[in-house]
Amino acid sequence: MRTKMRASMKTAAYATQKLPKNAKRVFKGVIFSIYQWRQKVFDGSYRTFELATKPNVANIIAVADGKILMLREMQPGIKLPFWGLPGGRIGTGESPLHGAKRELLEETGYTSKDWVLFGTEGPRWKVNTNTYWFLARDCKRTSEQRLEAWGEKIDVVPVSVDEFLAKTTKMWRNVISDLAEIKHDKGKRAAFKKKIFGSD
Repeated sequence: MRTKMRASMKTAAYATQKLPKNAKRVFKGVIFSIYQWRQKVFDGSYRTFELATKPNVANIIAVADGKILMLREMQPGIKLPFWGLPGGRIGTGESPLHGAKRELLEETGYTSKDWVLFGTEGPRWKVNTNTYWFLARDCKRTSEQRLEAWGEKIDVVPVSVDEFLAKTTKMWRNVISDLAEIKHDKGKRAAFKKKIFGSD
């Protein structure tokens, strides 16, 4: 099995902040935890600062039979279906790549032997989390979907590169500049297609 871990996408630059030793957790939710601490500011006084933490996330650009697999999803509390990519939270003790493989299998029933770390984002100001973007080439359907019993509804929809770029440039603001460049620059689009459909 060939697994590549080379980032090719630009990593966004954010103002980041580490959790200081004197921080105390004041809230623990299902996904988010909130920490607070007292910190000295420029005028010599002290203020209460906060930082949210959440599990890291993996998103997958999965390619099968010349198409990119997108998800048409429905979730409780959201009235209309929405578009997304396979992915989700990385489990405790789980590597980003292992989490990506698990999420791809659970949400689509597809697997791949050709993985590339396409890019990373985060952590962001006031939210301590990372998003890992993976490319999974030559995906094969190996099982049925393994969706959450609480009501996760996902249809797997293969789309062309043009359809993918049209949808994703509206979905993720943090990667929109990279995808917009690919969408509008013929040379970058050709290189993108070569990357996702071929080997590098």
